[in-house]
Amino acid sequence: AREGGMYMVVSDLNAKWKGEPIPTAEEEKEGHWCCFLGQVPITVRGPVKCGDHIGPTGDGSGFGKVKSSPEGAMIGIALADKPSNGTGVVKTLCFAGLGAL
Repeated sequence: AREGGMYMVVSDLNAKWKGEPIPTAEEEKEGHWCCFLGQVPITVRGPVKCGDHIGPTGDGSGFGKVKSSPEGAMIGIALADKPSNGTGVVKTLCFAGLGAL
C-alpha cells in the first residue's frame, strides 16, 4: 500500500456474484472473494463523513482511513458516516479510475 497500483478489497458480504464459474458452498468456505467495484463494506480507522475519500492506512493492516486529499492511493468514497475514533465498517463506493477524478 506504499506504492501506486491496483488495490483489491476483500469482503465477506458479496451482494451479487458476476461471471463464471459461480463458487459452490464448499468453495465459499475455502477463502475470500475480491471485490473490485461497487458498494463495499470497508473497515476504516477513525471518524468518517459521507463523501470522504478513503485510502489504505499504508501499514499493512488492510484497513482504510480518511484521506485529506484525493492524491495518491485511493480505495473509494464513503457512503455513510462513522463518528467514532475507533475502527468500524463503512459502506464505500469503490470503482476503477478513482484517482483520476
